[in-house]
Amino acid sequence: MFWSTFFVSLFISYIGSLAVFPILKRLKIYDIPNDRTVHEKPMLEMGGLIFIIGYFSSLLFVLFTHNPEINTPLLNKLIGIMGGGIAIILLGALDDLLNLRPATKFLVECVIALFLCKCGIIIEQLSLIAYSWELGTLSIPFTIIWIVGIINAVNMMDGLDGLSGGICLIILSSIAVQQPSNTLVNLLIPGLLGGLIIFLFYNWYPAKIFMGDIGSLFLGYHIAIFSIIVVGFDSHPLGAMAPIFLLGLPIFDTLLAMLRRARNRKPIFKADKMHVHHQLLSLGLKHSTVVKTLCFVNLTFAIIVYFSTDKSTESSTVIIIGTTILIIFLISQLLSLQSILKTSLSRGYEKGVKNTVALYLQSNNYADININQNQFDKNQKSEALDEIALKIFNENQHEKVVELANQMIANQSEQIADPDSNKQ
Repeated sequence: MFWSTFFVSLFISYIGSLAVFPILKRLKIYDIPNDRTVHEKPMLEMGGLIFIIGYFSSLLFVLFTHNPEINTPLLNKLIGIMGGGIAIILLGALDDLLNLRPATKFLVECVIALFLCKCGIIIEQLSLIAYSWELGTLSIPFTIIWIVGIINAVNMMDGLDGLSGGICLIILSSIAVQQPSNTLVNLLIPGLLGGLIIFLFYNWYPAKIFMGDIGSLFLGYHIAIFSIIVVGFDSHPLGAMAPIFLLGLPIFDTLLAMLRRARNRKPIFKADKMHVHHQLLSLGLKHSTVVKTLCFVNLTFAIIVYFSTDKSTESSTVIIIGTTILIIFLISQLLSLQSILKTSLSRGYEKGVKNTVALYLQSNNYADININQNQFDKNQKSEALDEIALKIFNENQHEKVVELANQMIANQSEQIADPDSNKQ
């Protein structure tokens, strides 16, 4: 059933893509470049429709041809997943078309997560090594936080061509091999995998289409669900650490982003351009290299989780400690990289202002004026630049340079005060 469903999704997704491209072009649904994007020209958006079409087509194929045995609890979960899936598609489509406020998206996602809880998809118990805790009344709040968090974590990773789709392909494949006999796995995951492969054919760098929020929210939604009902917070030998490790990169990038924004007194849901993929790009790495590197990191975590199955308590303890040390090391490297980028951005801006003023002087035959270099190096605020201009120009000439310097400062001073002010 798994492979037949996969190939049906693969075929239908490809056929669907032939219709999606002209429809999106005719409707002029494009992602326009802005200060939080990496691409430089308008790109077709809502490409997630490609794997959504394959997903639902393959599900219908399974239900009508294989007639899988579905008991009442499983049926309730399936109804919940389908109902919530339709709602998340509508939410993503509206966000792509209307650019909804983060608070609105967050509220709707919470309602969808609550609906899933009522359908039996809920985290009731946490385990870690030899210890176990019943959540009791905290079950529903914890489940809602987890589902909403994973949905947005996947959404935040959708910043480079092929990145979010590649990571989701790795995570879903890992989930599929965890429990190959699970009915829900055989019903739903093959359809997602087949559609994702076709989509990545168009989305890999250089991309021809973006998945949009309709795609990233849909993928994050299903990954959150399967991390609960397949990987499990209490059934895996690694306990609660299994889904955390499996979804390691999106989770920790999101947590770092929230901490960074809180530290800078910015709204935690406001996008910026300091995610891990942006930082790696700033080091001069190629687009495709960054994507492959991050996919490899998440693949490493997925392999750790897979080979931890049926391990003893002692082995699980060693794996948890070792993987935690690896994660702490990666986080420390990210924080160091972030600090370096902030410093270089500030210094680069100061150098740019100095060069601009110097070029203006030369173009107006003031090359013989002796500018105190140390004074330039010490003064990093707009007021200090005004003072320097006053000292080296007469009353009639300094206004032009001050106007030029202030124009640059107005455009870039926010980056000096807070380099995180750029969007994702």
